[in-house]
Amino acid sequence: MKVKMFTVFILLILLVLAFPLIANADRCIIVPQDDVVLSEPGQKAFIAHNGQEELLILSTDVKASKNVSVLEFMPLPSRPAVSLAQEDCFTNLKELVKRYNLHYPPVYRIMAGETKSGVAAAYAPVELIFHQKLGVHDVTAVKINDMTEFIRWVKDYFKKSKIPYRELSQQEKDIITDYFNQGFKYFVFDLIQVENEVRTVPPLVYRFKCGYFYYPLIVTNHIGGIGEIELVCYADENILEKLSSYLKIARLPENVPEVVPQIWPPPPLWVASTNVGVKAVETKDVSPLISEITGGYAYMQAFKYEGPLEFKNDIWLKVLPEEIKVLVNNSLIVFNVSPILYRGRYLVPARGFSESLGAKVYWNGVKKEVVIKKGGLNLVFPLYRDYAFVNGKKIYLGVPVQQAGGRIMVPLRFISEALGLKVEWEKQNNLVRVVGPV
Repeated sequence: MKVKMFTVFILLILLVLAFPLIANADRCIIVPQDDVVLSEPGQKAFIAHNGQEELLILSTDVKASKNVSVLEFMPLPSRPAVSLAQEDCFTNLKELVKRYNLHYPPVYRIMAGETKSGVAAAYAPVELIFHQKLGVHDVTAVKINDMTEFIRWVKDYFKKSKIPYRELSQQEKDIITDYFNQGFKYFVFDLIQVENEVRTVPPLVYRFKCGYFYYPLIVTNHIGGIGEIELVCYADENILEKLSSYLKIARLPENVPEVVPQIWPPPPLWVASTNVGVKAVETKDVSPLISEITGGYAYMQAFKYEGPLEFKNDIWLKVLPEEIKVLVNNSLIVFNVSPILYRGRYLVPARGFSESLGAKVYWNGVKKEVVIKKGGLNLVFPLYRDYAFVNGKKIYLGVPVQQAGGRIMVPLRFISEALGLKVEWEKQNNLVRVVGPV
């Protein structure tokens, strides 16, 4: 039995066999010389999502049969920002997972057998988004508008980089074309040096707008066999619940006997770990950018798949909530940043909403708090805290004050009722009505 274990420990750790093209659960590698054998003993990744934007951190352990330059590429659904991650971010992530004791329910089955699979098959053809050296990485991001011209661009890229070039295999072309046909126009290329010893490539951070929870899986299909994929995610509880439903998480049956071989979960299925609320400040040693994505608080949960590496789709789950309309006395309020649903509460930009109610808004940069005043009422909202002060009295909000798109987001109902207004929710119209004197 040939078993290939893939542990995406988002921490995602992947063990793969060596091919001229290595396609795994997140990106592909082009080896320019046919006589080079490349392997990836381990790979790590981390994902954070807020429903509108995703943060993906990747690192790879690589080894080649001889020193060579290789080109990694990853398809992305929108224009990315790419930066160098903290060198010890995955060590810190592992400690965080251990501290909160994330664990899976027991698995009552034995995996066996093997499967084989293959890969299904003012205008600029290729737009250069950016090129930048980030430590050992030579990163180039492009937008593809014409696939034929893009193949020529890759050949020219190798030539300019002064590395040997071979024609892309049909398999490599199929992988890229498949993503292009799905609407993935942005590709990030990373040119790295690989040596004849296992070497951990410092992590990169990919940040991109996306109303979907995205993770590539289809590119693993050509590997075949049995594999394991483990994702550790950090997001709002509503997103994790949607992800559980999307992945058809196996639920542990009640009254399971002590010895029950091969009955649960029925393969292949995903299983989910426990989840736990984690303050964003505790993730700063993984990446300080995480709090910009998730705000001050989110939930951490791991998802694990074990079974045949045959995927019909990537993880592509819509998590962007339907846009909420806010009317104050029948007048539609237009926000620079849309209201968000967070832990069951609707949050709105503090300044835009409060001023529409006739209040004055001030920002205390030293204490990092928003002050809202109207008449004799004084409201203070400390950033990332789940409480506010109403004329000096501490009142708990149920959710922490957040930051999104450069705006401070506060609970709509709390601030409305504090200012003496009535809130009505029309679910069928996705509409909030705020009624009262302003």
